[in-house]
Amino acid sequence: LIYKKDTAVFPIGISVPSDLVAESIPRKVRVHAAFVGSSRGGEVSEYKFGPMEEDRYQDFYRRHRFAHTKRKGGWDAVRHAEILAM
Repeated sequence: LIYKKDTAVFPIGISVPSDLVAESIPRKVRVHAAFVGSSRGGEVSEYKFGPMEEDRYQDFYRRHRFAHTKRKGGWDAVRHAEILAM
């Protein structure tokens, strides 16, 4: 637990593999990426990408300037770091 100006900060341990981090800013063809997860959290049938479509998932976010994401079980989800890395 860390404190900054009397506010508790809870550190999280999330990282992405270095090969997912863009070396330079890729060309963005669209401004806003729609939310691609499930509306209820964990509802696999609503996901836009399947478990074997990681390359398509990464390319999708790489082409957009901004991404819409939601808090499900918590903000400490790998998808947030993935979106920032791309």
